[in-house]
Amino acid sequence: MTDLSGLTALVVEDQYLIALDLESHLRAIGFGDVLLAGNGAEAMDAAATSQVAVALLDMGLEEQDESLHLAEWFAQQGLRFIVVTGYGDEFAQGHPFYGRPVVRKPYNVHELTRAVAQVLEGAN
Repeated sequence: MTDLSGLTALVVEDQYLIALDLESHLRAIGFGDVLLAGNGAEAMDAAATSQVAVALLDMGLEEQDESLHLAEWFAQQGLRFIVVTGYGDEFAQGHPFYGRPVVRKPYNVHELTRAVAQVLEGAN
């Protein structure tokens, strides 16, 4: 996999302890910087003002449809992202994130590493 030490990941997760856990996993696999955003506005601001290599988007953000709107915005911006969820595959059918790598909660570092490699190699 690509050297991640000079890259930034963005974690979009409204549960702070879960976000910290994911940040720890991302640093463990080599990311040089990890930004945390607890909602769509924070995520858009971080993505607009930083060189984000990949975002990890929780599909269960608290505000109704916030995750869907953010996924659409990420896609429009050309930002590579990974779907993070505690739900099954059927939730993604017909949405703008369908076909993106999915990492399930609780996180598995091997699954996370595979998903990051997939998006950074240009598959999504």
